[in-house]
Amino acid sequence: VVRAVMDVEMPEVVVPGSLHIKVAVMGDVLNRLVHNLGEPLDFPYENGDWNIASMAMNIYVLNYLKETQQLEHSMKEEEAVNFLKKAYQTQLSFKDKSGAFSIFKSGPRSSWLTALVMVTLYQAQPYIFIDENVINEARKWLECQQRENGCFKVSAGPFHCLPPQGCAIDEVAYNAFILAAFLEMGVSLDDPVVKMGLCCLKESIKDLQNPFAAAISAWVFTLAKDMEPRAQLLHYLDTIAIKEETSVFSSLLISSYVILAKLTVTGSPRDLRSASHTFKWLVEHLNYYSTFSSTQDTMVAVKAIALYSKCMHTRTWSSTVSIWSPNDKVVFQLTPHNKLLYQEMVLQDINGKYSVKMKGTGCALVQVCVHLSYDTYLFVLLTGSGVDVEHVDYKDNRVFVYVHKVREILRVQLRRALFGGFFCPCFHCMSLPPQLHKNIPIIHKLHLVQEYFVFNNKAVNVLIYDYNNPGYFFRSLLLFQTA
Repeated sequence: VVRAVMDVEMPEVVVPGSLHIKVAVMGDVLNRLVHNLGEPLDFPYENGDWNIASMAMNIYVLNYLKETQQLEHSMKEEEAVNFLKKAYQTQLSFKDKSGAFSIFKSGPRSSWLTALVMVTLYQAQPYIFIDENVINEARKWLECQQRENGCFKVSAGPFHCLPPQGCAIDEVAYNAFILAAFLEMGVSLDDPVVKMGLCCLKESIKDLQNPFAAAISAWVFTLAKDMEPRAQLLHYLDTIAIKEETSVFSSLLISSYVILAKLTVTGSPRDLRSASHTFKWLVEHLNYYSTFSSTQDTMVAVKAIALYSKCMHTRTWSSTVSIWSPNDKVVFQLTPHNKLLYQEMVLQDINGKYSVKMKGTGCALVQVCVHLSYDTYLFVLLTGSGVDVEHVDYKDNRVFVYVHKVREILRVQLRRALFGGFFCPCFHCMSLPPQLHKNIPIIHKLHLVQEYFVFNNKAVNVLIYDYNNPGYFFRSLLLFQTA
């Protein structure tokens, strides 16, 4: 039996009757992404890295389902394949005549993005048709970027890594990422480009003080089956890890690459035990949609989570998960037959503190989320973790929303629904400046055209939220129990 307590941050001021607590329990950590196959990320696709990241995540999840013999049970393969076909065609619009890819159309060539596109298209081949020339041209361009010492030239396209994540992106990390793409494609260790690249990387890590570069380099040496530098790098990472129960890192990217480094080739019981606490920390930082605040974080994390889940997959297990508070209790039954079923219930008790008990064997992901809904008001529906609303005024047929930021965010999004009978000739979303200043209004005018008259028109909601993290008050808990 495993027991835990979940404390969920609750909003201080809400409209009466608008607050609902929902709890979801899943027998598979990738459950939400499986259900969202075909469009796992609600990110825009005007960028080449966002598009290929979503394509890569579809492939990681598909491979996981295929390798654990769950693909036919998910009934999502057709949707995912259709998405891959569309994403592939979209990605080609970011390619230039040299074979390289750019983050923005007609933008500078990116060695990092070209490597990611190359290996992702290679991995997509079991599911859709990929023109081999696209992969070969990307590979040829990357090979031309290699210097005489074996290192690659770094060109446009940094990881979107936030300072709090603690990962400094340097030339060593870039070289390791590009080299990993070649190795994941099965390029021989005797290939001159790979051979020179590994020599460069070995030279670069002798006095390495960058945890992110160390983590991704350890993964590269794992792929290359070169265990001596791999062991040295993992030992260095263990010495700087935050010691809770065992090695845990403050960076999502570092944690993900450590899991990949430990499990990609070996997957020994010792490595699995060592990676388990890092995996637990990583999963418990997923948001409501099983993603993170950036595409790179999400893409690499899904790859690591899928790998760990595959290593731990078993066909015989069952568990009962109970969640309760003084005035409420819900029970979920988990088995191999319903592990991909998304189970969710509404909790009546909204005190924010819940006890959790898991009895049996297996793995269970428990998610508790606060939902706010103002169904009877022309009002702002606040669902963002990065923005907060002070108050709302409605004057002269105009809505005035007073917003203040809670913490640093990447992008603020305004989304509005439309009244029945009206249409808007513009998009339904707009981005607000992330730097919102006190007493300086942001004016957004919405032009509506009435097509026909509707009786008893209902009020609509306006949403303001952090684009990359739409869940509001939320908490995840991962429970393990072995036989």
